[in-house]
Amino acid sequence: MRKRQRKVRDPLLKALIKALSEDRVTDGASARRIYSKDGSVMEGGRAGIICFPEDTSEVAKCISIANEFDREFVTRGAGTGLAGGSVPCNDPIMIVTTRMNKIIDVDLNTQLSTTEEGGVVICDSPFKQTSAKVTYINGEQFVVTWQDHRDPQNYGDIYMQYFDTEGNPILAENGINCTVEPANIDEEA
Repeated sequence: MRKRQRKVRDPLLKALIKALSEDRVTDGASARRIYSKDGSVMEGGRAGIICFPEDTSEVAKCISIANEFDREFVTRGAGTGLAGGSVPCNDPIMIVTTRMNKIIDVDLNTQLSTTEEGGVVICDSPFKQTSAKVTYINGEQFVVTWQDHRDPQNYGDIYMQYFDTEGNPILAENGINCTVEPANIDEEA
């Protein structure tokens, strides 16, 4: 059965389809409803056209088209954040990066990886770091927490690093230890 071609009249939608492909750009009501919220309790988001780039050059094309049409855009991953950082306002172009999942390089000395999405160096300590969690503050600054195995005497301390809007670390190099030692409990009390 032949797939029916839809007529696209919106010049912005046409430009995005031309840059990516028709199967990676949508303005359908159900998709817009899905991408109008994230894992937070924030209500009232309104997504515009949704794009699914597969590499950084396609992200750049989407941003260039957004600028050309004087439209806002929001980038997002899976939308699992709990702070409302990817809840869109005013029908922006949604640039969804979930299809950008290729690891380009892994440095075994620093245990850092470079992905298609790029990234920020969180910790370059030569010890194992696991279970990283990101929390966005005001949609721009962010805090990363992780379990760090620098001390072989424990099961992994909890470290954190705070980053400014440019992705520069604000706290001590390689984060600060936030682990709280358990208090002595008086069993007779």
